[in-house]
Amino acid sequence: AIAFELGYLTPVQADYRDGGWKIEGTGGDILDQVPQVSRSQKLQKLYPYLNGRIFVWANTISALSDCWLIGHGSATSILYLNQQNLPALLNIFGRYTLYNKPHNWYLQIAQDTGILSAVIMLIGLVAVMIAGAKGCFGKKVAWDPWKTGLWFAALSYLLLSVFHDSQIYVAPMFWFLLGMGFRAQTAGTAKETKRA
Repeated sequence: AIAFELGYLTPVQADYRDGGWKIEGTGGDILDQVPQVSRSQKLQKLYPYLNGRIFVWANTISALSDCWLIGHGSATSILYLNQQNLPALLNIFGRYTLYNKPHNWYLQIAQDTGILSAVIMLIGLVAVMIAGAKGCFGKKVAWDPWKTGLWFAALSYLLLSVFHDSQIYVAPMFWFLLGMGFRAQTAGTAKETKRA
């Protein structure tokens, strides 16, 4: 057996068996056939883009088949994602790399707590952002820099979360901005209702 130290804690190991060298993957499995995240050649060509995130996203989506009602649980990505696609990992990262998160907040929710909860979260966030946009840029509303700033701050976090997952999980600032923006929007509506 030969262990190849390629710059990560888990080395790639090759065993000499049946007259030839066999690559050993995680869990000691011999990789006679390398499991592919996708059979699409076009998608595989996109793997290196966005610092390997295309590969990680495709990998996460391929592992969501049993996550409709409940997910795999928090911080379990490393156990469910395909860590054995050695050609992709070596071509993208230059070494055998274990990765433990999908680098996308929406995919992380789907994997951790289920696709249903991710859809519910998206519906809620989209509804709040649409209401906020109407409150900031509606024809019948006077422009308010405070409300607009809160709306753009929350929107920037939501756009950032396409490329990161931990930013929102550990950022109470996002939920604070979202709550302040929602309060600012509803406070103006409540005053108009009382006047009417």
